[in-house]
Amino acid sequence: MTVYSIPPFLTLLSFAGLGIFTFIFGQKSRINHYFSLICLLGVILYIDILINFNVKSAHIALISSRIGHIFHILLIPVYFHFFQEYLGIKHRKWIIRTAYGFAFILMCSTPTPLCIKSMQKFSFGYFGKGGTLYPLIGIAAVVMTLYILKQIYNGIITEKDSRKKNRLKYVFAGFGIMGLMVGLNVLPVLGYPIYPPGNFSFIPLFIFSIGIFKHNLLDMGIILKKSLLYSILTAMLTGLYALIIIIADRLLKGFELYDSSFFPVIFFLFIALLFGPLKTWVQKIVDHLFAKETYEYQATLRQVSRTIASVLDFDEIARLLLDTVSQAMKVDNCSLFIYDPVRSGYFSFATRGKYYKKTSSILISQDSWLVRYMMEIKQPVIKMRLGSGKKSETEKNSLKELNLLGAEIVMPMIFNDKLNGFAILGNKSSGNFYSDKDLYLLEILADQSALAIENARSCQIINKLNKNLEKKVRQRTADLEKALKEKERTQEQLIRSESLAAMGQ
Repeated sequence: MTVYSIPPFLTLLSFAGLGIFTFIFGQKSRINHYFSLICLLGVILYIDILINFNVKSAHIALISSRIGHIFHILLIPVYFHFFQEYLGIKHRKWIIRTAYGFAFILMCSTPTPLCIKSMQKFSFGYFGKGGTLYPLIGIAAVVMTLYILKQIYNGIITEKDSRKKNRLKYVFAGFGIMGLMVGLNVLPVLGYPIYPPGNFSFIPLFIFSIGIFKHNLLDMGIILKKSLLYSILTAMLTGLYALIIIIADRLLKGFELYDSSFFPVIFFLFIALLFGPLKTWVQKIVDHLFAKETYEYQATLRQVSRTIASVLDFDEIARLLLDTVSQAMKVDNCSLFIYDPVRSGYFSFATRGKYYKKTSSILISQDSWLVRYMMEIKQPVIKMRLGSGKKSETEKNSLKELNLLGAEIVMPMIFNDKLNGFAILGNKSSGNFYSDKDLYLLEILADQSALAIENARSCQIINKLNKNLEKKVRQRTADLEKALKEKERTQEQLIRSESLAAMGQ
């Protein structure tokens, strides 16, 4: 294996990793099925390229290339079909049918010289030489990719929702550019002595994977965890480390230094000096990409949660909670619902953001699906998770209620197995999804708010009892004073009547 094999090997790993990841975590939707198929075809494509780069027999390379092109041609219509589904383009289905028909006709030519005539020997290894029909494959791949990129770009320009716009940007920079780079692999097949551009597809695929974690591009319902991403990057770096060892073994074998007892030590130091800073640099990039809204507000949320616990006024609790969430997390709408025993439901006590009129007059019954689901799971209800995979009847109906409220997350405020209220949060204005750290801090805030609401309600009851008691005391005092006055008046009348009786006698 040579140094030229590193880019296609990394691209192979990227396709394999994304395909396995989608198969394990993705919901069984048509979009994810097409995406998994693209990843499988991508793996076959780069296995073929690695074989061609490393075999010494032109005949073996030719057989591999002709077999591989059966799947390479199929990649064109599947790639196009994926984007038609992803972008929700319902018309122009005739283009999909034409693309599949065109691909199947060309696939019949792959075992013949009409597709791959022979093999060319370049500095990086063998690569196929196109036959009579191959220019049609190249033109179809490039035209189809440019058409898709134009559709994605139009979507970015016309989309008003910041979250959807961000998703389309990652799709364009990731999977869209990847398709163009793979399509440009036709250049060496057409005889141009350049290294295949598609071998560097691991770069846009890495951007696409960031989008999967950060913007849920494939609707997998995964909450971002940087620890998981660090593990994936560490695995990739380990694979790169193993590849460098294999290449060094192939290139340095036979040199006098290679047989020296000092070589393993020198090589280990070289790898340590290379991979230590590389790993740190990669982690910094991840932190920058995933923590632009850095947790400067951590201390604010913790401080507010402590303050809320001591507040005994509902208005002040609502102000602290909603102002902190809307300003710190930059959400486009949030509301606080509090239980009202008189109406046997949860009413919108306070609201911030663009859905003020939508939620301000809503009363949610304590028997509603969403309330029952919150009491069942006793943790935040996340729309992204409800929208993926198989759903129970409770989850389906809870999802409908979330859509009516314009909510992405509902934070229950539970105290002693009693739901005192809940806060609903809409999308972030940045278009980013909530991370696991967001949820952790919101849970702290929700717990403290639940305690504060319970304290405020208890204080309200005590004040009411005190007022009633004072009223009763005042009433009893007034009654007593009235009785005393009545007694005095009766005594005066008795004395007067006795005096008149004595005089008469």
